[in-house]
Amino acid sequence: MTAKEIVANIGAGWNLGNTFDARGNETAWVKHVTTKANIQAISDAGFDAIRIPVTWTVGAGANVYNYWTISEAWLRRIEEVVHWAYELGMTVIINTHHEDTIHNQFISNPEMSHYIFTRIWSQIASYFNHQFDDRLLFEGHNEPRIIGEPSEWTGGTPEQHRMINRQVQSFVDIVRASGGNNKTRSLLITPHGASATKIALNGLELPKDPTPNRLILSVHTYSPFDFTFKESSLFQFNPDATQENPGPYGDDWSHHSTPERILHYFDNIQTKADECGIPVILGEWGSQIKATQSIERHMQNIMFRKRREEVGQHFGGITIKQVEQANFLGFIIEKETLGIFLKLWMQLWKELKAVGKVVRPLKSL
Repeated sequence: MTAKEIVANIGAGWNLGNTFDARGNETAWVKHVTTKANIQAISDAGFDAIRIPVTWTVGAGANVYNYWTISEAWLRRIEEVVHWAYELGMTVIINTHHEDTIHNQFISNPEMSHYIFTRIWSQIASYFNHQFDDRLLFEGHNEPRIIGEPSEWTGGTPEQHRMINRQVQSFVDIVRASGGNNKTRSLLITPHGASATKIALNGLELPKDPTPNRLILSVHTYSPFDFTFKESSLFQFNPDATQENPGPYGDDWSHHSTPERILHYFDNIQTKADECGIPVILGEWGSQIKATQSIERHMQNIMFRKRREEVGQHFGGITIKQVEQANFLGFIIEKETLGIFLKLWMQLWKELKAVGKVVRPLKSL
């Protein structure tokens, strides 16, 4: 299948966050091991894709002392979870996630950064080259950026863009050269910080790929950030607000999460996708539950998510749900909580479907 066909078959996805991407090991951030029953519950709830973020340079045995060699046990464990999802008919994405050792050396030690990146992907590609066919996707980066650098979340710099583009091209080259199913596997390419800003998207170059029609643009958006992450009662979602008529929540436009501001980022994503002629997976998006959560705020979160789904439908987009990132694993750890959440999610899904607002594939690209 081509990348467009694969994306067209995805309805909604789930991020298995804070597990294999944890800095340490699978249980470094939570005291729970992902089980086959967890994956089954996610599939049963209607999710037909799963993104499995993986950190390979911390916890996977790869380090400077063993020439960044990934442990066989870690590769087998990732394979096991991929298999559980794959046999349920899900589309599966694996990536390189919190690879700080790679990203933080983009400028200070670019050759070492590139060596580690290519060494890691050479091993992943070699291990999976004859396993799983079109429904296993590789994502070269998660949010490539220098942590703490001034442009970390504003799109990056030309120098950083050049380094990311170099690694993206090497990622494609390594996967294709590994042969087997990797010759035709669809690959996700990511701009600086996975950002939907024009600076980041304009800085991403489409790599040369000997296999046509197998590239996908991967972008994240927690926007407007003031609403989705900041702990303040000022930051509200008003589905009817515009910049000219901000509504009752204050007179500072930055306090508002509105359809207009959401559309701004989708415009950027659509423009880049059209330019490259490739489909898009919105790999992460969401709005956190806050400590000061009120009924009003909870309803605003629901409205925000509905509107994000509606906008995605307007642009023909696919989303992978990043659910309440700070509390994400609560849905995995506690069976009862997981069941409640999945029931609510399916109710929302059915409501959107009933009015023709379900996020479906990139038919236009």
